[in-house]
Amino acid sequence: MTGNSDKFRAVFLAALMVLSVVAGTVAFSGSVAAQSVSGSSIDKSQIATGETKTVTITTNVTTTTTGNAREISIGPSSSSLSIDSIQSVEAFGSGGSSINGSVTSASIANGNLTVQKSSGADAAWGVWAVVEVSASSPTGSVNVNTALNDDTSTPNTYDDSSTIGSVEVYNTNSPKLVKAVEADGTIMVSFDDGVNQSQPAGATDLSDQNVSVFVDDAVYGSGPVDGPNGLNVEAGTTDGSFNITLNGVNDITPNQEVDIRFGEISDVGGNTGVVKNKSVTLTSQVVYTDSAMDGVDSSNTTAYQGENVGVIFFDGSEENLDYSDTSIERYEGNSWQASRSTGVNSAIITYDTDNADLGDYINWRTSPFGLTDRVANITDVRDLDLTASVNDTSVTTEEQFEIDVSATDSGRQVDIDVTDPDDDTTTHTVTLDSDGEASQVISPDTKGNYSVEVTDVSSGVTASTDEVAVSKAQEGSASLPETIITDQAGDIVNVTITLSNTDEAIVGLGGDDIGYEANVSVEDGNDDGEVVLQWNSFAAGQASNADNAGFSVAHDDDDVTLEDSGGSPAGSLVDTSVMGGLGDSLEAGDYDLALTGGSTNPADTSSPDTVGTVTLERRTTDGLNLWVAPHSLDGDIGGPGDVYANIENGNVTQSSRIASGDLLIAEVQASGLEGVIADENAANDTTTAKFLNITRASPGAGSHAFDLVINQSNAAANSQPKVLAPNNVSTTVIDDSNNDTVFVVIDTNQVHVYRDNGADQFGPSGDDETGLSIKDGDSWQANFTVHQNKDSLAKKVQTVRDNIKTESRNIELTMDPYNVSNADNQTIEGRTNLAPGSEFTLRAQSTGDTEPKFLKISENVRVNTNRRFSTELDFSDTQVNDTYEIRTRSTEFNTRSNVDGTVVAAGMTDTPTPMPETETATATPTETATPTATPTATPTATPTATPTEEPTDEPEDTPTETSTDTPGFGLAVALVALLAAALLAVRRD
Repeated sequence: MTGNSDKFRAVFLAALMVLSVVAGTVAFSGSVAAQSVSGSSIDKSQIATGETKTVTITTNVTTTTTGNAREISIGPSSSSLSIDSIQSVEAFGSGGSSINGSVTSASIANGNLTVQKSSGADAAWGVWAVVEVSASSPTGSVNVNTALNDDTSTPNTYDDSSTIGSVEVYNTNSPKLVKAVEADGTIMVSFDDGVNQSQPAGATDLSDQNVSVFVDDAVYGSGPVDGPNGLNVEAGTTDGSFNITLNGVNDITPNQEVDIRFGEISDVGGNTGVVKNKSVTLTSQVVYTDSAMDGVDSSNTTAYQGENVGVIFFDGSEENLDYSDTSIERYEGNSWQASRSTGVNSAIITYDTDNADLGDYINWRTSPFGLTDRVANITDVRDLDLTASVNDTSVTTEEQFEIDVSATDSGRQVDIDVTDPDDDTTTHTVTLDSDGEASQVISPDTKGNYSVEVTDVSSGVTASTDEVAVSKAQEGSASLPETIITDQAGDIVNVTITLSNTDEAIVGLGGDDIGYEANVSVEDGNDDGEVVLQWNSFAAGQASNADNAGFSVAHDDDDVTLEDSGGSPAGSLVDTSVMGGLGDSLEAGDYDLALTGGSTNPADTSSPDTVGTVTLERRTTDGLNLWVAPHSLDGDIGGPGDVYANIENGNVTQSSRIASGDLLIAEVQASGLEGVIADENAANDTTTAKFLNITRASPGAGSHAFDLVINQSNAAANSQPKVLAPNNVSTTVIDDSNNDTVFVVIDTNQVHVYRDNGADQFGPSGDDETGLSIKDGDSWQANFTVHQNKDSLAKKVQTVRDNIKTESRNIELTMDPYNVSNADNQTIEGRTNLAPGSEFTLRAQSTGDTEPKFLKISENVRVNTNRRFSTELDFSDTQVNDTYEIRTRSTEFNTRSNVDGTVVAAGMTDTPTPMPETETATATPTETATPTATPTATPTATPTATPTEEPTDEPEDTPTETSTDTPGFGLAVALVALLAAALLAVRRD
């Protein structure tokens, strides 16, 4: 039962004590009253004959006549009740204030109390008296009345009277309640004397007129308290016992609170009395003894530890309960316990299984305690393991706490009683799920300690949690860790907001002076006290983006909502300076920032907790650098960290040449691109898809803010250049917005190649030649361009570029033949055009008549940053003149090379010829940088040229003996130069 039942009973007891009837013990005379008596009370409602009690009486009077001396008389309506002495008397004015005048006398005569006060202008006054009251004979209910004489110069003239309350005067020998026990919804009541419907001489005929039952806040019966619900009194087999059933109630559960009250009842001796509110003992289940007294049909049950079990005893008739105060004993813990009895006029006892151990077998039997006695059993005491806990023991009035309940059984109803600091209890009923668990969220609104008790409805088993201390929530606020936030126009600005004592904040951005204003509300959904608001300064200025205004949050659990700022368009932007409305990316400038903790409707930032500034700087396009990486890294470079880590370990290097099939990485150094990439719509919502959507767009298309074009710079005469066309298969785009850099990783083995016959460079079109490939010797120029006035990213065209040349993949050794000594640690070295970081296998295998045969392998030979390689093999087990073949092989694209060699005596190996460097420093490109042709030396004597066919667009790869990396002239030119020098020397002689 909740805490409200105590309040209910207090109300109806007070109602009983304030009845308005005319008193019979004081003589009244005079005209119609010009005054009244009201608001009176007496704090005792029951006195036994021969008993004296201290009673506090309060009465209030109101009069229209002032100035006279007055008196109040208080007395009982029957001489069986008498006011005997005065302990204290006080008079008070309206609202408990002091009276005008004073109490002049307080006396007792004939069992009545009279209080007089001196004259004074008191329209409302009262008396508070503590007196001794005694009862002489059992006359039942006796009213205590009060009356007012408004002028003591006319004694015993009382103009108004009222009943203060009633006192029940009862006989000490009246019937006494022995017990009231609920069993399966029936209340079994036992008295120590006959008061039943069998009606012995002088006994009361009990009915619903004599009984009131209170079940939580519901009242049954029309006895001392007339309730709206009915009950039935059933005849018993003895005069001192009877059963009560409640209309519409099949069962009463242990989690409820039940009281019973009786009006005037008498026994056969005429002794009359009343039974004030008594608590009814509740049971969760009942077991019965067998009725045949042979122990065969006894009732058995199991119980959870903590249940209150009722045990009902039948007599030998197999029909009636045994009300004979039967002697019984209980078997528990491997022994018979001390005997007891069922009680006077009672056929039931209760047993609290909290007193038993888990697993106990409990048995009851009746006298004479033999094998054929009537018995009942609890066969097993089990553990429900009902537990309750709270997730937080210290919260504020703006926070919540959660109550978690669990038990070993599922599907059970559990009451969760939460008592607040005002001692008011709220009950929440939950059902345990299939795992035996349930929870309840509580939102406290009062400062103080909250207690929680949970009760299993069926068994009455209880558990409690730690108290929860609730403090008053402080006023919420919002702050900025950084009050000045700087980024470039077109980028996404991150605004970190810290929240205190609130999960919400209003953010105002911009103002009339800069032609942009937006209000948004943010909510911290993961309770980390922080929201990172993201503002896309490109999308914010687009008219088509007015619905979301370019705002988002960094964490999915958080939330942002665009609020009405009163501008145009409604709910998003206010444009006061740009004619025709916002249509471009926001311009550089200072945008005011205002934060207010909590939420308001409409959004209000007029009194912010914190102010700051978002500074948008002008964006720039700074450079384009080309890098190469091993093809083996394809798919392993997915983020900025992957790029920088591979640069650090030498797997990604800047270069002016690339082996076909390796990865080409274009590093675009430009700010303000983050917003346009994020705002692009693409079927595949990735950075790669969005970037390629923008660069593939034809001129004038809405999303074509920039493009990246890689075209051939050494196309044959009278033909259009080939163009590389990155796609979602061959390309990964990585946006490193923190460093204003975009990396475009292109797999040259997968990239599409076409000839741009239309010269539009915006993707293959109808007249373009497609299905081409990258050839040895192809030179390429990469151009990154931000277009003029396109979405205001640039006021004029901005272009940066870099160049690179493709070569067929090759690996070569520094000598041919490559001889080694018959010793350990023989160095094999060479060079390659594979990207630094590439790896391959090198083998030396015996050839010819060499015996014994041998095979020496070096796995994972790594290409260093100068595109050189070196490894060591052990030839100490070979013989001089053994022959062998050295083979290199890269598993990617089947790149191979073969060189023969012979084992020579130690110290007789050739010294490898130093190889020229294969890489030169790459200059940082500039906007105006234009690739220039490499000058070619022309020999002094030129043989007559033989006409040849025009080369095709796609010539076959023809290997040559001369490395493409050798600087200077070719072999023929060198011979001519040598001859010319000799002739010159002869002439000088």
